[in-house]
Amino acid sequence: IDKEFYIPDYEKADKDSAIPDIRSTVYWNPNVVTDQDGKATLYFFQNDVGGYLRAKVEGMSLNGFTGAGYSEYVF
Repeated sequence: IDKEFYIPDYEKADKDSAIPDIRSTVYWNPNVVTDQDGKATLYFFQNDVGGYLRAKVEGMSLNGFTGAGYSEYVF
């Protein structure tokens, strides 16, 4: 059984909601496919906590080679 990562639908969300978004994991997708140059563009919403985000990317090539990388930013 495949499990789906929950992503809030901010298009339908009540703009005045009193419930803050405090998720620590804001995006997860095990099926990102890159273009012929190895690039992909991802879109996601930040949480309401703000501050510091550490992005961790892990992947595997069609030949079975693995790789990982990290990036950090403040928002």
